Amino acid sequence: MAPPVSIPQMYVVTRATLVSQLLYASLAWWGYLKADERNRLQSVIKKTMGYGSLRRSFSTLDELRENSNEKLFFLSRYNPNHVLLRLLPQPLTSVITFGNVHIV
Repeated sequence: MAPPVSIPQMYVVTRATLVSQLLYASLAWWGYLKADERNRLQSVIKKTMGYGSLRRSFSTLDELRENSNEKLFFLSRYNPNHVLLRLLPQPLTSVITFGNVHIV
């Protein structure tokens, strides 16, 4: 018989399995969902909290999706080795001229 799983371990396992499956590629398809479909997905999270597999303070799927979107953009923008960096526009540089002096 397997040893019992502690509560913090259960949170980690639930986050790694259920939540990651619900959010998989959500950046691509989230905008196509209707409000009732989003609510149905969120109800899965609420039920899981009710079973005790996630903390009561767990974020909503919409918040998690937004955070992952921001994280992806940040990583792709500031990591020189990220595969998406070449697809982003180059940052603008400002040139200020004071007489004959150019400040970049």
